[in-house]
Amino acid sequence: MMPRGRELMPKGDYRDWAEIEEWGGSISSQLRKVEAATSGGKS
Repeated sequence: MMPRGRELMPKGDYRDWAEIEEWGGSISSQLRKVEAATSGGKS
């Protein structure tokens, strides 16, 4: 998340940011695996 991102959210933002960041990380990890598999490991 961007620095100070949470500070910019309106009060009452009750999203579970740890869960959202974990979800985003899992997507990133999956995309890296797909990229490695489709590019023969070349970036």
